[in-house]
Amino acid sequence: MENIKSMIKKIMDTVYPNYELLDKNITPLKSGWAGSVYAFSIYVRNNNNRERKDYIIKLYSGNKKGAEGIEKESQALKFLAESGYNVPEYVGHDTLMNEFEYPFMVMEQIKGKMFWDIYQEAETEQKKDMVITFSRLLYDLHKKDIKITKIDTMEEEPIKLIDNELEEIKEILDSYSIEKLRPIYLWLENEKDTVGDLSPSILHRDYHPWNIIIDQRNQPYVIDWVWGIGDYRFDIAWTICLLERGGFDSFAEEALTAYRELLGKEIKNFDYFKVLSTLRWLLNVSVSLISGENLREGERQAFSEFLKMPVRKACETFNEIMNTEIRYTL
Repeated sequence: MENIKSMIKKIMDTVYPNYELLDKNITPLKSGWAGSVYAFSIYVRNNNNRERKDYIIKLYSGNKKGAEGIEKESQALKFLAESGYNVPEYVGHDTLMNEFEYPFMVMEQIKGKMFWDIYQEAETEQKKDMVITFSRLLYDLHKKDIKITKIDTMEEEPIKLIDNELEEIKEILDSYSIEKLRPIYLWLENEKDTVGDLSPSILHRDYHPWNIIIDQRNQPYVIDWVWGIGDYRFDIAWTICLLERGGFDSFAEEALTAYRELLGKEIKNFDYFKVLSTLRWLLNVSVSLISGENLREGERQAFSEFLKMPVRKACETFNEIMNTEIRYTL
């Protein structure tokens, strides 16, 4: 815990000239498989007043990918907050790993409950409203002007939105020799020219009900930004397929219907993006198990067991859409 305190102090010393860290309030929070998250509180002294402020510190894997993840998430928190999108307030981060073993970031702690916890306890009518809120948050993100990211994509052909994904997939397949999944990549390459209406949007890239916190004023905040620029259908397909792999088919169907209604039209070529996003997810988790990247120490066996059913369902998605017979285990 002393190391965590030192990390906190490195950031907070640059923000507040006069504050008190409540050492006994540093508390580990439940998080995903990749990083570690701790809540902490400080008192900020201003003249004779003391104001309590609550934050979290998030640690990523102690490697290049972890540092890149911290940089990306910190960027998202800043440009999205400036655009009026509800995200935790960014405070500071460190990716150098000179003093500490892990890259880390400090941000506001949103006091509230997870979206899914509230949804499970809600009455039928409230659940309907919550599904609409869930889909609207993603829809509103996709409608944001990509210029707020300060990434220049104006010169790129629309097909690059697909090519960029496929290039990254091929690099993973080649680097880790995951040959059993190569036929899916080849199918995606062969079918890509049939995908129309490509246009760039800001993507979350891991949007689901456990990445939304409802605060004490009933305002939703979206967390855990992997983000990138791509076609919005990748993002909605990622979300729907993730929910289906988890056994939440009814919620997935309602969320997709709500998104379509917000969009005001059918989502064309959606099956293509279901295959694309599912393959990318499957490669991500495969690499985590093979290399240990983005996986906390000692979690590999439990993570592998957790993935058995989702991986089987991912193969079912491939087989149903591609009319093939993909068999893959981790």
